[in-house]
Amino acid sequence: MRRTVAGLALIGLLNSAPPPAGLAQSPVPAIRFAPPVDQPLAYRVSQRIGTGKAQQHFESVRHLRFTPDRDGYRMTVVLHSMTGDAPADALARYRAALSPMVGMAQHLRIDGSGRVIAIDNLDAVWTAFMQGQRALLALSGESDARQAAFAHLERLDPAGRLAVLAGDVQPLMLFASGIPLASMRREQGIDAGTSRFSEADEARGLTAHYVVDDATGLVLRAGRDVEQPGRSVRETRLLAPMSE
Repeated sequence: MRRTVAGLALIGLLNSAPPPAGLAQSPVPAIRFAPPVDQPLAYRVSQRIGTGKAQQHFESVRHLRFTPDRDGYRMTVVLHSMTGDAPADALARYRAALSPMVGMAQHLRIDGSGRVIAIDNLDAVWTAFMQGQRALLALSGESDARQAAFAHLERLDPAGRLAVLAGDVQPLMLFASGIPLASMRREQGIDAGTSRFSEADEARGLTAHYVVDDATGLVLRAGRDVEQPGRSVRETRLLAPMSE
């Protein structure tokens, strides 16, 4: 899961890169942001990490709900569950980082363009997050690099804390304000009601594919693969309605 001391998977923005060879593209229009309101959603994040013949798998499920709020929306996020198939020490670190967040409702405010602009209970959520990071640090060993990363988290101001915590769900709204990356390309032959996009960064060994709901602007499916010498990471993010 590209697991760092932060303990969260954050989707970063890439520099411009050429599209994969042979992929048909067309100009990319903006996709409006109109999330479904008062509908429970399940957001599943799965990551497989390979090092040689060894494989590790981690998965988390969050429950989401959008409600109208002034000129934007409120989104309630609850980390519902986390599972893993990995060596005991790796699984213990994963659970240590996320366990304090399980069951805690996070109340996010989203503007009309799909950007997280505030968390109503930021202090409480950050306290739980840092509790997980302390536990992760204790299990990982207090090297200079890990201590420095943890100290950086401790020094973050409210805006920095918001950016870290929003990283869990901001990828859902990656396309809400138009295509965010110069390297992003739209694929031909899209399914009815959805748009498909891809990006590639050969220098980093990264390829990614996205399926976006045209009606809501939300990313229904995202897959990212990173291939580096001796290590591979495959991340899949899925959004789907859930029954009440």
